[in-house]
Amino acid sequence: MTLGWDVWLGVAGVAVAVAVLMAQGVLRLRAAYGRKWKAISWCVISLLLCLGAAGASLLLSYQMEGLARAMKNPPPPSHLPPDWAPHFTKGERSEHSQMLARHTFINWGIHVNYFDLDGAFIQYQPTDQDRQVRAAQLKYIERTEFSRALFIWAAIGWILVPWIALAVAFMPWAQREIVALTNRSNADAPPAGGAPLS
Repeated sequence: MTLGWDVWLGVAGVAVAVAVLMAQGVLRLRAAYGRKWKAISWCVISLLLCLGAAGASLLLSYQMEGLARAMKNPPPPSHLPPDWAPHFTKGERSEHSQMLARHTFINWGIHVNYFDLDGAFIQYQPTDQDRQVRAAQLKYIERTEFSRALFIWAAIGWILVPWIALAVAFMPWAQREIVALTNRSNADAPPAGGAPLS
């Protein structure tokens, strides 16, 4: 399972949105603007999203590691002895031994012997299709290992998102946002003292 760059860009966009949501929640808490429970909810939801995404990324990285390990350790090569499967007919022995020799080349890149239809024990010569399948398999292993590394970095990134949001919310320029929210909150507050009695 390898993901395209469009999916990774989408994940990055979601991470930015979550960071903005958390930063807004922290700014509202600092400015005492709006309902406190709403700002806290934004922060908690953002934190849970980050932890869930980090856990899912780690799980996927372990799955990628297992898949890559399985593909890099296929069944052992089939070095057949000259007296292999004497109970088979010549056609059966040729078919099965050729299949084993083909899989050995695809999985290991080595040439082993097989039995032809005449019963001769000769070296298997891979076809162009065999070479293409082997090249595609090696490429897939490479992509799987690269995806595993990306998932590990994604997990680290998701763990850092809340800290980035906090850092943004406490940057010096964020003070202007706090002042604006405070002024807006004060403007919306009811006047002190109420109306005079007539």
